[in-house]
Amino acid sequence: MISLGRLNVTSGVYFQQSFSHASLYAGSGSDKNTLENYAAFIQLEKKLIKKLMVSAGFRTEYFEMNNKESQLEPILRAGLNYQLTEGTFIRCSYGQGYRYPTIAEKYIETGAGGISVFPNPEVQPESSWNAEAGIKQGFKIGNFFGFADFAVFEQRYHNTIEYIYALWQPDQLAGFKFVNTGNSRVKGLEVSIMGEGKPVHNFAISFLGGYTYTLPQSLEPDYIFATDNPPTDFLPDSLSYSSTSTDTSKNILKYRFQHIAKMDIELTWKFISLGYGIRYYSFMKNIDKKFYDLDETVLPTGVKAYREKHDKGTLVHDIRLGFKLNEIFKASFLVNNATNLEYSLRPLKIESPRNYTVQLTAAF
Repeated sequence: MISLGRLNVTSGVYFQQSFSHASLYAGSGSDKNTLENYAAFIQLEKKLIKKLMVSAGFRTEYFEMNNKESQLEPILRAGLNYQLTEGTFIRCSYGQGYRYPTIAEKYIETGAGGISVFPNPEVQPESSWNAEAGIKQGFKIGNFFGFADFAVFEQRYHNTIEYIYALWQPDQLAGFKFVNTGNSRVKGLEVSIMGEGKPVHNFAISFLGGYTYTLPQSLEPDYIFATDNPPTDFLPDSLSYSSTSTDTSKNILKYRFQHIAKMDIELTWKFISLGYGIRYYSFMKNIDKKFYDLDETVLPTGVKAYREKHDKGTLVHDIRLGFKLNEIFKASFLVNNATNLEYSLRPLKIESPRNYTVQLTAAF
């Protein structure tokens, strides 16, 4: 970083090479695959007036897969941050995004438990833009100091890459494949509060909480992004958001939680600390319709019945107890999923039951 008066200039270059030698990614026609990523970037920050900071950046990304296909893409971003009062900051930003498919997304070919994952060498890069506006407010309540942050955002995606479950091969059961499903949009808001209290009579408290609401929607619900591949006695189906979704009432994208909330509070007395955390995930409104189709035909999975029984969202509780042994070492006892809740955040994948962990950490 270089500082020129009130102008800060940050620039650099980036290089990453991924090399894979595994039969898992033989969908390219070879078990050897490479992905190279080169980038150069520059960012400028300048305080225009005493309390207004302006930033702008430019980045060029270059990708090359297996020394055969390549892509060069420029990316822009800009932002403003204004200190309204001593403890109040308002901000807005705009940024572009670009994501090149990984080796796995293009070439993975595997299967387990009767479900397969198929390669798609034709999947295209995904591009996007994001706009955000927010305010951060400091506060003090007695001996408790903290910050509250509120932001609204919107993201637009072109060539959205989704993990779609369908009948891709006539001689196998249905499985997953990464495909481009058209244009989509995610709008939402985020609220977070964090802070800690100064020790009083050897007691101290810290708090961290947040809530995120998103409205992830397909903008092209009837766009046909692929055709499945059934046995010869059946006609192929045209696949679109509408034809592959269990719920199309608001065009909500598959496998998304619209409400996520987390809270963690910790009390400390001398060398002992007690912490409690909760995590909430709302009901996943939309998944691939093929799961329901299988329930009614050749492979009963129980997905539909499970979702109908667990349609109120998920609340997970965690507890921890810590002992500071000295200035370096701390011993902790953690209980995750303390109520031993049976829950699933993805179809056919049950999350961990209650588990106990004994932990020793050292800070130097």
